[in-house]
Amino acid sequence: MWLNVSNQELPAREQLPFWAELISRELAPLTLSSTNLAGGFPASASMLDLGSVRVAAFNSPPAHLRRTRADIRRSDPSTYQLTFVSGTPLWISQRRQDSGLVLGDMVLFDLSHPFEGAVPDRGRHTQVVIVQLPREELPLRPDKVHRLLAQPLSARTGMGAILARFLTRHSCQAPP
Repeated sequence: MWLNVSNQELPAREQLPFWAELISRELAPLTLSSTNLAGGFPASASMLDLGSVRVAAFNSPPAHLRRTRADIRRSDPSTYQLTFVSGTPLWISQRRQDSGLVLGDMVLFDLSHPFEGAVPDRGRHTQVVIVQLPREELPLRPDKVHRLLAQPLSARTGMGAILARFLTRHSCQAPP
């Protein structure tokens, strides 16, 4: 069953701190910031726990996120995060690789390594569907996976298109 969460009933000044704490608790500790807080930081999410695999759909304003070595020492879930991006583009930088702006495609990153990411302000919310996969359950050698980190992965053809369609159909994502 999907768990739906929103911060839109909170006062504007409390929305970003609430959302940052939710992301850190549900995905992994990280720092979330935003420069445009005039109207608050209204966001919503739908989350599904499938045992070792977790799926989450987020709808939020533009933001900057960073996961540091200190965050990893606080909590290392040992998971890969496959993110399908729609709404506005997202970029991720990890292990000296940079995704560039990703929109309508997917990007993979490893929560056991520092990363930085951002959604540029294009005047609308970003929508992402995230699948967290345990590293030990992905039957690939780490050096093979590391080449894929922070690189755009097509969601327009082949298995990527099938996965993206499945994720967007079943994510129960609420509008902003």
